[in-house]
Amino acid sequence: MKILLLPILGLFLSACGGEKSSLKFSAPNNQELTGETDFATLRNGIFRPYCVRCHAQYDSYSGVKADIMKIQDAVESNRMPKNVDPLTASKKEFLSKWISAGAPEGSVTDTEDPQIISWNRVSREILGPKCIQCHNPDGQAKFLDLSSRQALWKKRKELLDFDAPQNSYLLSVINDPEEPMPPVWSGLQRLTEEDTNLLGEWIKQGIP
Repeated sequence: MKILLLPILGLFLSACGGEKSSLKFSAPNNQELTGETDFATLRNGIFRPYCVRCHAQYDSYSGVKADIMKIQDAVESNRMPKNVDPLTASKKEFLSKWISAGAPEGSVTDTEDPQIISWNRVSREILGPKCIQCHNPDGQAKFLDLSSRQALWKKRKELLDFDAPQNSYLLSVINDPEEPMPPVWSGLQRLTEEDTNLLGEWIKQGIP
C-alpha cells in the first residue's frame, strides 16, 4: 500500500506546500442587498457568491458566527474577498449593520436529516476548512478537486470504496502515518478521528 501511495502523495505534498494558491475567480453579481437584515440575506448576497468557494463553513449560520469578527475585519480592510473586487460600500454597511444588531439568524433553519451525512455537512465541517483551500479548480491541488460533490463523484472509482470505506484511497492518504494530509507545514488544521469517522460513514452512505 505504501508504494502505491507514493506517487499521489508526492502530488499532494507539492500542491499543499509553502506557496500560496493564486485563485482566479470571476466577479460575483454586484446587485445590492435588499430585504431583512438577517443571515439569509447575507448568505445569499455575500457569503455564497464571495466566500463559500474557499470557506464552505460560511454557508451555515454557526460557521459565520464563529468567525464573525475576523470576517468583519477582513472585509473592512479589503483583505477579503480575494481575487475579486472588494465589497461595495453598501454591502459593507449592510454587513456591519447586521453585526451591530447582534447578527440575527432570522428565519433560516437547519432541515437536514440527522441520520443522513450530507455533502453540505461534510463540506462545511471538514473539506471546507481543511482541504478546499488547495483542492479546488484553480488551486495548487487542482488535480484533485474537492470543492463540489460532482467533482469528487467523477473520481469515485479511484478514491472511494463504498463497500469498505476504511479501505478508501482518500482515507488512506489522509491517515498516512508518515505524510498525513493536510501536511503539517500547510498551516491547515489536521482532521480529527471524529472527522475521519464521519467521512467513512459518509462514503458508506454513498456520499449523499
